[in-house]
Amino acid sequence: MIDVREPILHPVPIADLRPTQITVGMREVAAK
Repeated sequence: MIDVREPILHPVPIADLRPTQITVGMREVAAK
């Protein structure tokens, strides 16, 4: 899944990981 590789490729603090989930969801749709 892209959302799993996103945080690995883009090192982000845990605090940012929470809001990142929403951003990843939008990027996942854009990727498809």
